[in-house]
Amino acid sequence: RLMAVGCPDLANTLGVNQPTITHQTPTGGDGTFRITNIGQLETAAINNSGVVAGELAIGVSFANIWTRAYEMQVISSQGSFAYDINNRGQVIGEFLPQPPISGRLYDVYIWTQASGLEDISCSSPFSCNPSDFRISGASKINDFGQIAGAVPVASYNNAAVWSNNSVEVLGTLPGSEGVEGSYAIGINNLGQVVGVSFGPDTEEHAFMWSKSTGMVDLAVIGAAYSINDLGQVVGETCSYFTCIAHAFLWTKENGMEDLGTLPGGGNSVALTINNQGQVVGTACIDAECDYTHAFVWTREGGMQDLNNKIPPNSGYEIEYAIGNNYSGQIVGNAIAPNDVFDGVILTPRK
Repeated sequence: RLMAVGCPDLANTLGVNQPTITHQTPTGGDGTFRITNIGQLETAAINNSGVVAGELAIGVSFANIWTRAYEMQVISSQGSFAYDINNRGQVIGEFLPQPPISGRLYDVYIWTQASGLEDISCSSPFSCNPSDFRISGASKINDFGQIAGAVPVASYNNAAVWSNNSVEVLGTLPGSEGVEGSYAIGINNLGQVVGVSFGPDTEEHAFMWSKSTGMVDLAVIGAAYSINDLGQVVGETCSYFTCIAHAFLWTKENGMEDLGTLPGGGNSVALTINNQGQVVGTACIDAECDYTHAFVWTREGGMQDLNNKIPPNSGYEIEYAIGNNYSGQIVGNAIAPNDVFDGVILTPRK
């Protein structure tokens, strides 16, 4: 789902691999958030209407959306994944073309309730040479239907933005041409893009791109995963050589700010930031990173374990948070009281 940056063990907590059930159920909690269990959905994103995108994993994966009215709705065939949903209800992800197409594993799709699934990878879904790729990977979609992702250039991916059947290639950071490429991971409603690019030092660098500035190095070794409409950026600092990851917040005014970690652990990663500045992500809670908890960060409260913000003795252990919306709802996954790894929505109590 996300480009692994330096620390593959932490990346595995982000929904790439479902964890072995190891229940460490917290008993505390102040009830700031109420829990809605949305079933065995590996969550990816939540929009402002509370609709969740993700995949139902039952041996093979099926891209799904969850709504309060209709609950689960399968939107693609087996072997598919949903990565994001915008406020217009457009979903993006990847799926296995059927019948299989030589030389291609996954295609990128965009889905709407009205039009269903559309393969947007190539100019022709059944005849696609590398030069015909419109987009070969997708991460996020903004409310104007612009998709952050990548296209193959020479031997590597380059960050790209897809919009209305055309692609703009964003390139790589200056001095790193031909090193190992780049990937666009987040995009806001102003068309600003963030992601990761190899730098001339062969480390992975977080970048921001806009039409006016081009690709700019944020001077962060690691990756940027999300940017809100105020231009605030979050991600993880993670040197390939030290493999210690910390969640960060970057602003134009203050540059990079280390958001720290949860007690007991040494690694953390920030995955999304909403327009209110609420950051969510996941962090290790032990030195070996065998256990992870979801966190929420705000300027007023700092980094807080979400297991301390749910009702006491709920029986849930919130392992990661991967998305949030305008009203502060958070979506992620938890070990439920019956020891099943379920999707959850955490809604702030008014």
